[in-house]
Amino acid sequence: YQYKVHVMNRKSPVLINFIVTTCVALLLTACGGGGGSSSGDSGTLSLSLTDAPVLNEDIAEVIVCFTDVIIHPSDGSPDIVEDVTNGTDTCREINLKELTNGKTVLLGEFDIPAGDYSWIRLDIDPDNTVIVEREVVGEPDEVDASEPDVLYPARRLDCSSCDQSHLKLNRSFTIENTGFIGFTIDFDLQKSLTLQLPQSIKPRPDDAYKLRPTLRILDTELASTFIWGSVTDITSLGGTTLTDCRVYTYTGELATVIPDDICNSGCTEGTAPGDRPLDIALVEADVINNDGTFDYRTGSLYPGAYTLALFCETDDPEADEALNYIGDRDVTTGGASPSGFGPVDFDLADTPGGTTPQ
Repeated sequence: YQYKVHVMNRKSPVLINFIVTTCVALLLTACGGGGGSSSGDSGTLSLSLTDAPVLNEDIAEVIVCFTDVIIHPSDGSPDIVEDVTNGTDTCREINLKELTNGKTVLLGEFDIPAGDYSWIRLDIDPDNTVIVEREVVGEPDEVDASEPDVLYPARRLDCSSCDQSHLKLNRSFTIENTGFIGFTIDFDLQKSLTLQLPQSIKPRPDDAYKLRPTLRILDTELASTFIWGSVTDITSLGGTTLTDCRVYTYTGELATVIPDDICNSGCTEGTAPGDRPLDIALVEADVINNDGTFDYRTGSLYPGAYTLALFCETDDPEADEALNYIGDRDVTTGGASPSGFGPVDFDLADTPGGTTPQ
């Protein structure tokens, strides 16, 4: 898709006859098309980052160190290189684990020549891109914790696949003079991280986790809808706590979607791609109001039809599993809604929705 930001350019109503000939003789390049930009014309490109949660309690932090944003003009002009280090000596560290459930951070806003562009690439410093794991998990957020997490030292991520192709976003767009366009990039660590050693080996050495970036780019203005709600438990059953639960969002109406597990690899053939979750929202205690409720909030979504399902079982992202889910909800979001769409609530006592295919 190609997104265009239109503004109105004012031109002088005065017509001078000799401009016709002098434009041809002296200003052919400036009057011509190429990438659609004129000398001195520029607009603004805004890039933000977000992330889907990682369903691995061992992982406390994933810090990716960004250096540059590369923007490629469609007309073959030299790439535009924008420094995003914010004046640091090496790179800008961003903890992607802090960007779940709709949180975002601005990577940068760049004034670039008006024109057409083919792709964007993010450059990172692999030597300073690290993961931090927990040695001991502290008290949950909903308790007045006196025992914080105990962390292992940071370890370098194996980012040998972080070449141009893996951090390249093939999204064409157009910037017009004084125009503005914004994108939000979902890094999706759940699909990007792979543990290359047995789970029992701790503490990990460097390069135990491999990072294969799986990026999704969203038009920030259009993808301004999110879904929110509460999760309650009136069953008084032991063995499951609400912090073990997550709400999965699938593309499409309930009648057309069979909720399935994550399954990054080794998935059963024939399963519709839309039946894998588009978004995963953690169920977390409301520590702001501290009223004992448990809430969830999806990431940014385009307006449309979605199916939501509540999962309270461990989902191994590297396996195709038969998991039970509790209830499911049919949701159709409207236009841009900064306040979100909801509430869409769940309870552990809801009628079982079914079991994921395997």
